[in-house]
Amino acid sequence: MSAIGCFLDTADEATRGKITRDEFLGCCLQHFGPDGVMHEEDTDPVAIAQKCFAKGRWGWLAAAFALCLTDPVAKSIKVEDIMPIFLAVAGDLSSAPQDSCTLTTQEMVNQPRFARMVQSALFLQALVVMAIFCQQCATAVTLLKEGSAATPPLLPPRDRNLFLMKGSPLSNNTEKVSLVVWAGLIRSKWAGPPSRAMVTAAASSKDAETGIAFFEAAQAAKTDVATDATNRLTLPALALKKSESPALFQYLCDMLSVPATVTNDMFVLALEDRASGGVEMLRWMLDEKKLDVNYVQDFGYPEAEAAKMPSRDRAEWEMSLSNCEYERRATALHVAAMYGNVEAVRFLLSRGASADMLTGPGPRHRSLLGEGGILRSSGCSNSMSLHYDGNKKDLR
Repeated sequence: MSAIGCFLDTADEATRGKITRDEFLGCCLQHFGPDGVMHEEDTDPVAIAQKCFAKGRWGWLAAAFALCLTDPVAKSIKVEDIMPIFLAVAGDLSSAPQDSCTLTTQEMVNQPRFARMVQSALFLQALVVMAIFCQQCATAVTLLKEGSAATPPLLPPRDRNLFLMKGSPLSNNTEKVSLVVWAGLIRSKWAGPPSRAMVTAAASSKDAETGIAFFEAAQAAKTDVATDATNRLTLPALALKKSESPALFQYLCDMLSVPATVTNDMFVLALEDRASGGVEMLRWMLDEKKLDVNYVQDFGYPEAEAAKMPSRDRAEWEMSLSNCEYERRATALHVAAMYGNVEAVRFLLSRGASADMLTGPGPRHRSLLGEGGILRSSGCSNSMSLHYDGNKKDLR
């Protein structure tokens, strides 16, 4: 049974909505300073931090505070001095004391009364986790830069580094920690070489600048992404399908020393899984690569190859075709319409995409403009409506 007010109990109470964020901070920070409150569980901060991992987002923060108890600074700082900076990092300067509520995070860390805390790698880690918790990515990166600029650079011990510890929910996790922050962690040497999942997420970044910053950080840390043959094949293709602009695709081709070849097939595939956006990428493909806006992509086996299949495989192939959401042959306009990408549909029509082009022979052969088709026209192309999932979006 956890003691009332200990890190584990506090994380549990916050997870269940029983206490506010400020009450959570107060319970955690009461452990620090000359008169800090100690519980039986606090005698092994690393063990209690690991238990906190199971308490969700509040557990990350409780774990970061628990690990601070292993730093000698923990007994000499004053709670009234450190509460304002945690509130500032949370982006809630209005809750900080009157004399500090107008200060930026950068100014806060430069204040003499906070100097001792921000010179501690473990307290700095707690601040970084606080920024991540509150989705203050720019603040987290600023704090990491502060740590790198220190002499010597501030690095949490490996066995107490939440971004490296075994079992930590923050280790190699791009869902809980943004790529922007991971780039800062890698540059600051707080994180090890990026995992394959992290590299894939960076190549799939919608924002090209974020993806490029991540790969630049990985290269600065001497992580050679180019040696992996799979990366050379898949990463540029992911950038084409996911990024909003061609900048990330071009960067990856240069980094991986692969030709920046873009085919008509890629033009169609670039719209898969895009419910919105992608117009800048499409414009670049049409204007710079001179691709065909009405190119028909075949998503299935050619009939000649299908005829050679074993009967069971052919039956499964035919079943998959009968269940697919669009025909096995489709143009970029078909794919954009199927995913409900209004922006892309409008752009493709403006560039000459044929709205009544047949999808070609197949189990569900139909015209975009036919009865039950994805698009219907009310007589002219500028008054077309998009139909998907039972909803209607006006493209006028």
